[in-house]
Amino acid sequence: MFGEENVVLSLLGALAVLAVVLVLAYLTTRFLAVHMPSGLRGGSRHRHLTVVEQVPVGKESKLLLVKFEDHYLLLGITQGGVTCLKELPEEDVAAWIDKDGQGESPVPPSFREQLQRVLERKKP
Repeated sequence: MFGEENVVLSLLGALAVLAVVLVLAYLTTRFLAVHMPSGLRGGSRHRHLTVVEQVPVGKESKLLLVKFEDHYLLLGITQGGVTCLKELPEEDVAAWIDKDGQGESPVPPSFREQLQRVLERKKP
C-alpha cells in the first residue's frame, strides 16, 4: 500500500515541477520580448538593411546586393565568410531597378504559382 502512494506522490511531484518549469519558461520569454533590444530580436520597426537582390553562383555561394541606409554593397557569400566586393553608386542601382521594372524587395511567386508553372511544363 505504501508503494502505490509513493508512486502517486512521485507522479504528482513530477507534474508540479513540470508546471513550474513551463510557467518560468513562459515568463522568461515574455520578459525577454519586452526588455531585449529590437536588433537582437530579429525584427525592428525601421529596417536599415535590405537585401535588394541575391543570385546563387555555386553550391554554397551567392552574390548579394544589399542596401544599408544610402549605400549599396555587393557582397560575396561563401561557406568561408562574407566579402564586400564593391560599393555601388546609388544611380547605377536605381538604373538597374528601373530597367528590370522591379522595386527593392520583389515579392517571390507563391507556392501555388510555382506549382502551376511546374505542372504546365510537365504537360505533353
